Amino acid sequence: MHTIVAQNDYFPFGLKHENPNLAQHTSNRYLYNGKEEQTTGGVDLLDYGARMYDPVTARFGKPDRFAEKYYNLSSYGYVAGNPIRNIDINGDSINVSKILEYDSSNDTNYLQETINDLGSQTGLTYSVNGTNMLTYAKNADGSPIIATDADGNAIGSAYARNLMMFMMNQTGIVDITMETNMGSGVRRSSPNTINLNPNQINSFINGSVGVDSRTLGWGMTLMHETFHTTLGGGLRDTPNLIHPYGTVVANMNHIRSDLNAQGGNYGQRLSYIAWATSPQHNAYVPFSLTAKMTMELKLELSLPLKYIWFKP
Repeated sequence: MHTIVAQNDYFPFGLKHENPNLAQHTSNRYLYNGKEEQTTGGVDLLDYGARMYDPVTARFGKPDRFAEKYYNLSSYGYVAGNPIRNIDINGDSINVSKILEYDSSNDTNYLQETINDLGSQTGLTYSVNGTNMLTYAKNADGSPIIATDADGNAIGSAYARNLMMFMMNQTGIVDITMETNMGSGVRRSSPNTINLNPNQINSFINGSVGVDSRTLGWGMTLMHETFHTTLGGGLRDTPNLIHPYGTVVANMNHIRSDLNAQGGNYGQRLSYIAWATSPQHNAYVPFSLTAKMTMELKLELSLPLKYIWFKP
């Protein structure tokens, strides 16, 4: 038989509802919304990471660092005054400082290429804040601003849009590096660090045949790798009977299907492993069934097949 050692009730903004009839266990400091209670100095505050929150006054102890974006809201307020509907999140959990450094050192513009790709693929408007975090534009109520076409239809893949908002609304941080001595992927030693190899991504872009050059470009590569991070679910491309090309590729094909339905030409990736006749020759990734069959039969590749080739 189990015994209840603690039970806490709260008012909407986090003030504890004192009830002597409820079991109490004072050693548990993770209370309202799972935030740790800090009692130093005789005050009871909840640790929200960047700021301390006072549930008595329903205010933070210092202003929101993005206060200039929401002039109609108090910079010290909690969840826009509506704890039933809203939660307090960072909204800026993808660190692009290394891309900025690479662009500055190499006279490139890869960060803007990434932002442009993501904008067309998700419909969100991206920018970089003062701490070099990737952010997206929101309405005054915190909802995302989504681009629309002439008929008022949302632009981009809803699946991709939800992925990027989910990643940027994490309390943890995903760091992006730019190194050419390793391929694009998540670092084994740091499961929330993504490396984007500019040489590799450019080879994907330049080797696109019969498909949009963004099919394995900056935006799609970044989204692919977010699925591999711990914050993104730690998914792996392990082929199985349901997804012979792996779960992450299946997710990315969902995004490609959304974009294709809007008139895009992203194809469908039908193999996780690139096809290569030998280490010295080009490698190929099929993006159509006919291209895949042609590769399996080792026939000559020619238009109108859809594939991407690159030097392994």
